[in-house]
Amino acid sequence: MIDPQNIAISGDTGSISQPLDIVRVIKISQAISSEIVLDKLLSKLMKILMENAGAKRGVLLLLIEDELINRAEANLDSEAVVVQETQVNECEDLPLTVINYVERSRQDVVLGNAFAEDRFTTDPYVTKVKLKSVLCTPIINGDKLIGVLYLENNLTTGAFTPERLEILRLLLPQAAVSLENAILYSSAEEKIQGRTQELDEKNMQLEQTLHELQRTQSQLIKSEQMSSLGRLVAGVAHEINNPVGFIYGNIGPANEYISDLLNLINLYQEHYPDPVDEIEDEIEDIDLEFLIQDLQKLLNSIKFGAERIRDLVISLRNFSHLDEADVKPVNIHEIIDSSILILHTCIKEKSDRSQIEIVRNYGNLPQVICQISQIHQVFMNLLINGIDALETMRDKQQEYNRKPTITISTEVTDSETVKIKINDNGIGINSQTLSKIFDPFFTTKAVGVGTGLGLSISYSIVVEKHGGNLSCVSEVGKGTELIIEIPIKPRTDN
Repeated sequence: MIDPQNIAISGDTGSISQPLDIVRVIKISQAISSEIVLDKLLSKLMKILMENAGAKRGVLLLLIEDELINRAEANLDSEAVVVQETQVNECEDLPLTVINYVERSRQDVVLGNAFAEDRFTTDPYVTKVKLKSVLCTPIINGDKLIGVLYLENNLTTGAFTPERLEILRLLLPQAAVSLENAILYSSAEEKIQGRTQELDEKNMQLEQTLHELQRTQSQLIKSEQMSSLGRLVAGVAHEINNPVGFIYGNIGPANEYISDLLNLINLYQEHYPDPVDEIEDEIEDIDLEFLIQDLQKLLNSIKFGAERIRDLVISLRNFSHLDEADVKPVNIHEIIDSSILILHTCIKEKSDRSQIEIVRNYGNLPQVICQISQIHQVFMNLLINGIDALETMRDKQQEYNRKPTITISTEVTDSETVKIKINDNGIGINSQTLSKIFDPFFTTKAVGVGTGLGLSISYSIVVEKHGGNLSCVSEVGKGTELIIEIPIKPRTDN
């Protein structure tokens, strides 16, 4: 997993010229969403946002009871993030006119040289420090203003380029969701602590209340997190779809044009078999025979690459169909294949370890009427769990000397359901852990790596939303099998 303290799209503090790494942006978004404790989230978030924006100083202000509060401050010269609670009006080292404008208008303010521009030159702080680069942006979840992010770089002008602003726009929706969830979680913790004295008298009642709270939080995190991630993926897929479509659409005509030119060359060779010396020398220099043979291979390689990118874009679009809340007939195998394609980077071979083998034992399934985005999420969660288990096994190669494999089997049952089995030959799960794997917030991963919600959310989607069943069988040292069973058609109550 990525160390969330050292995440950055680009390591340098200048302009970003590299293509956007989709998988890395998604992993950064997941790293942000993995923290539910507010103070820890603030510290992690400030480091991530500053590193990716190229800022030297950053301040995160949260809107609490209709008033902006300075909750976190970071400086590139210091590794520590100061988590505090200071009213914005008491902060003399901030351009309050800029921050107040962003709060009111909910619009970005990006200044290449604040001291030299006309808009905020009367601000005392701008004048005092002769402020240069400024980026101030609202943090919004839906229509709700969560807070304001203020970043500055007083060493250079024009530090916050459009590319860096675009990266922040991709990350801030998830930041807004995580901040709101952490605030809700913090508020819930305070309420629980305040009622500690009533535990003896109301133990059963409190246990039920906590269960409902966890379930509500689970649903909130699931819907908001996947909505934000879906918008991120859909935006990236849309941006790369047009140039890929242009390239793919022109490969066919280019192939035809080249074929016509090669035919013309053949005609010239038939009618003029003895070329002049100058043409003979040029044919020899360019190795015409090899060029003709290799050119078609080159075009086929270009076509294969374009098709690969096009398939990935289609998979990303399928993953981001969060607006498709209505049930509809879908091909389960296509959803599984799309999930595998998205997780290709996690599955492929690395320099120090072998590639995870995916074995598909697909049966002849009818189309299943379900909510595509939710079922897609289930397969993503279960496959990621299997990959994580195999990663753990590959870290213990001496003890588990076998090729890491995930086997996916599908079949139709006699009870008008489809059954999907996802089996990994990893380290397995002991019986004590196995009894808790579908509990909300239960995880065997290291602190900060997972939220403990993946299997709980998947169970809710399969069992509660689709009237199916999700179970798990495992044997330590041999592997784990997750079994999904969902109705082919929604079941109606009599």
